[in-house]
Amino acid sequence: MNQTSTPGIHAKNIKAKNIVQGVQQQGGEPITSPIETIGSITAEEMEADNIVVGLQYIADPANVTADELRQEVAALKEQLNAAIADGDVKQDGNVTDAQIALNAAEEELAQEEPEGNRIIRNLKTAADLLTETVKTTDAARKAGLALGKLAVTAVTLYNIGQNLFGG
Repeated sequence: MNQTSTPGIHAKNIKAKNIVQGVQQQGGEPITSPIETIGSITAEEMEADNIVVGLQYIADPANVTADELRQEVAALKEQLNAAIADGDVKQDGNVTDAQIALNAAEEELAQEEPEGNRIIRNLKTAADLLTETVKTTDAARKAGLALGKLAVTAVTLYNIGQNLFGG
């Protein structure tokens, strides 16, 4: 089987603090249901704090920190970019706007004193745009499946943001 078509993370050299293929959970009860890997990441060299293919989430959103939420937003961005690169998601206006909103949320979360309203607004925008795109995508296509998983993650992060910053 061709390595680039095999789901997962493929690189000659990888430098990362955290590599996840499948699911990473932080606290809470262990996951017992299987999780399908979404897409793949292929590059000659990779250097990042987090490299994720699949689902990474925070099991206890009531006690999440702004930095943990930022890491999850970064992971969602990486998953979305990988799905676009793999051709699983079409780069259209809604997807581009969702990427812009995720970038803005991540940048705000990196601030010393993040503005919760901006974070919540941007996470909601990304979740709404990805959800809307899922509804207009042919459900029989691979893109519908990939977008559906990404949209669910975006909605989850929006809900975590609301819990963390009020709203």
